[in-house]
Amino acid sequence: MDEEAIKFLNRVVNNKDELQTQLIDTLQKTVAVLTKQRDEAIKHLAAWGVAIDVKGGSWDDWDEYYKDVMHRENALPSIRDHLKIAIEKERKTYER
Repeated sequence: MDEEAIKFLNRVVNNKDELQTQLIDTLQKTVAVLTKQRDEAIKHLAAWGVAIDVKGGSWDDWDEYYKDVMHRENALPSIRDHLKIAIEKERKTYER
């Protein structure tokens, strides 16, 4: 090992408690963000389901909620991106 690698490893060993605290803090923040996104997605899905159940299954009801999820700027960009990918994948199965 060269001298720089040894210095780096010594810093890691000397600062491990601080690094662990930073890692735990980062993980807790990530969990909070993901929990918020999950809860928002569940809220959207519940609202969509109630609208269809109460208003009926017409295209207008589906269309408004589809547009809300797919085009409105909200806290669900990664979920929206995953949904677009899943939709495209599903479309390909119908094209076969």
